[in-house]
Amino acid sequence: MANTKKRGQWRKISLAEAVQVNPPVSLKRGEASRTLNTASVTPGRRYAGAHEEGAFAGGGSRFTGGDTLMAQSPKLAMQVQKTGTSQQARKRCRLTHEGVKRAKRMLNREPEAVQ
Repeated sequence: MANTKKRGQWRKISLAEAVQVNPPVSLKRGEASRTLNTASVTPGRRYAGAHEEGAFAGGGSRFTGGDTLMAQSPKLAMQVQKTGTSQQARKRCRLTHEGVKRAKRMLNREPEAVQ
């Protein structure tokens, strides 16, 4: 529960009321949109590199102005298998060497290394 100030007093609200996580972004095929290559999202930088304008062809992640995009380098996990054909199909991933090290640090409650 988060606290919000209301007329000089605080009241408790749920996280869902305070933060919007993964809001739906609808686009129709052929509609004008911008695309962003993940290579142009640099870890530790506030703004992404150049984007491309074009017609929406379907698929891919959708985002809108004000969204926070995060690049992670090196990769912590890799997808090794996908069951089904839909985008929401169950995926099996394996941790990379860096992913195992990060998981151990998290389990041991060690502070994150600053890059």
